[in-house]
Amino acid sequence: HRLLQERRLHSRAQGGWDGRAVGQRGHQVRRDHCRAGKGPIVMELQTYRYHGHSMSDPGVSYRTREEIQEVRSKSDPISLLRERMLSNNMASAEEFKEMDVEIRKEVDDAAQFATSDPEPPLEDLCNHVFSNNPPLDVRGTHPWSKLKSVS
Repeated sequence: HRLLQERRLHSRAQGGWDGRAVGQRGHQVRRDHCRAGKGPIVMELQTYRYHGHSMSDPGVSYRTREEIQEVRSKSDPISLLRERMLSNNMASAEEFKEMDVEIRKEVDDAAQFATSDPEPPLEDLCNHVFSNNPPLDVRGTHPWSKLKSVS
């Protein structure tokens, strides 16, 4: 939050477990803040991290698998939303199955594209990183690689 304060950006932390509450409370906070002319607002939604920080961190050295499963079974935002939609007849189990199939296909297609698409030429590697050509050298880039803008 210090970084946001230094840039005079307002931030609000909120529990991110309940999608409905996030939408209702978050909308009210954003609307009131922006209508008061206070500029943009950054919403921090706090949830539980089910996986470790990286491939070398399985996430079970500082918590048990049982803890992770318990939190997931009781508090997972996606599961909570799914159950709420089912119990309020907003969607059927069949519709959720169809969505799951579509989502898995989309992810599989994206993974296939990512692994089979040819590598870009080296001179294009830094394209579309900035919205315009920076007027200065960019740390961490090669001076022989021209950075191109998206426009």
